[in-house]
Amino acid sequence: MGGESEAAWRSLLDDLVSRGLKAPEFVIVDGAPGLEKALGLVWPEALVQRCTVHYAAFRIMPTSTRNSAQEAVIAAKEAA
Repeated sequence: MGGESEAAWRSLLDDLVSRGLKAPEFVIVDGAPGLEKALGLVWPEALVQRCTVHYAAFRIMPTSTRNSAQEAVIAAKEAA
């Protein structure tokens, strides 16, 4: 479908369900709003969490935790 719209993600998730994928208990996402909306429609009981690496990388963390979290992410990337 191209793109990361709710409709595109919903199509992908519906296809996975039709092929037998059971509802997950927990899903980690990268922050794509379309994915989060589609997950809420397809699997409303699943817990959804934003990936902490993406969370830090996009610098949307609360300022009270931003610096230490960014330093930890940079150190992890450099160690890899």
